[in-house]
Amino acid sequence: MDNVKDSGNKIYSMFIPVVLIALILDIFYLNEVIDMWRPSFCALVLIFFASFDPYKIKIEIAFIVGIILDLLIASPLGSFAFIFATQIFIIVSQFKRFYLYAIYQQAIIIGISTFITYAVAYWLLHLIGVPNYKLAFVQRAISTTVCWPIIFLLMSFLCKFFAIYSPFSNENK
Repeated sequence: MDNVKDSGNKIYSMFIPVVLIALILDIFYLNEVIDMWRPSFCALVLIFFASFDPYKIKIEIAFIVGIILDLLIASPLGSFAFIFATQIFIIVSQFKRFYLYAIYQQAIIIGISTFITYAVAYWLLHLIGVPNYKLAFVQRAISTTVCWPIIFLLMSFLCKFFAIYSPFSNENK
């Protein structure tokens, strides 16, 4: 049980630098053709930590990270906050045992949730008058789905390396 208490404090010491790296990867300038295939690194990191420890990383933190990304890339305030909070809400509320699914099932769930949230956000931005006629969210959902296994394995390795355990894992019993 001591590992869980120690791990609870360590998760934020790993979460903050990883989210900062994901923010840098999301705001890094790329060619327009390559940019539409860029996965949502912040969403992948938030989904990993929300499924790893849903008691520490919640929808509110995803909303704050989304607001930060909105401010960094000068998008309409709240658009990425809505996207990240909705994705975390879908994953955490509808898939209680998300961490127990096979990695390809997790990738499919993430791809579907990414597609749904980006489609709804596209529609809402269209309603408020933001002129964005590119349907790049389809490519973003596909690339996010493909990148999930890589991010999942990398983040799992980092958690084991820094001895951060999920409250659901068998290592802390």
